[in-house]
Amino acid sequence: METIVILVCYNGKCVTSKKIYKYERGDSKGLIVPRTITFAELLDRVHQIGNIIARKTRFALSSQFWWPRMSGST
Repeated sequence: METIVILVCYNGKCVTSKKIYKYERGDSKGLIVPRTITFAELLDRVHQIGNIIARKTRFALSSQFWWPRMSGST
C-alpha cells in the first residue's frame, strides 16, 4: 500500500513576509496515511489530532507541495 506523509499544523497562525510563509506559535503532528484516503477520512484524522469537535469548530485545510530540484535542471 502506498502512503503519503501529511504535516498537520494547528493552534497557530500563518504569517507572510516578503513572499515567505511561516507558521508561528502552533503545534504540529505528522500523519502517514494511505494514498487512497478519502477527504472525509482525512478530516476525521485531523479532528482527532486537534481534539476538536467537527461541527462546532471552524478550520481550513490547505496544502503545499515541495519537489526536490533535480540536478542539471534550471
